[in-house]
Amino acid sequence: MDSLPSPLRNKRLVLPAMFFVFTTIYLLKAITIVPQVDEGLVGPSFLPVVISIIMYAALAVVVFQEVRAGLPARDKQTFNLVEPVLVVVATAAYIALFELIGFVLSTILYVFVLLYIFRLDRKGMGWRIAYTLIITGIGYLLFRVFFDVRLPTLTEWL
Repeated sequence: MDSLPSPLRNKRLVLPAMFFVFTTIYLLKAITIVPQVDEGLVGPSFLPVVISIIMYAALAVVVFQEVRAGLPARDKQTFNLVEPVLVVVATAAYIALFELIGFVLSTILYVFVLLYIFRLDRKGMGWRIAYTLIITGIGYLLFRVFFDVRLPTLTEWL
């Protein structure tokens, strides 16, 4: 293993490599979705393809930063899987709750939890709530208003 270049020995690249494989599988499945009727550009495979492209771009940034850093001290850090596992659990819960409680409530909970996991709320609870509402609002505007996608709501089940 010592003969491998430093970036290839970097344990921090294992998770991005796994996400790359999962994203590729997800994209390949999304491309095979056949719409029931001609829906133009925004069909059933549109959102999964866009999400895949965004994921590839994010993975490229992560890999570039890791390879560029390439410091020997980083190779010796312990590989912590707690945050990635929490993200997977939060995403699974989001998927499970999405249809049940609707887009708005499930997205608010999901974004709030992600901000906590990644500690992106260093300014306090008020900022986390504000960021959560802003991100959820942007998502709602994007899908409901601009793309005219019918999103599930809690009132559908009441």
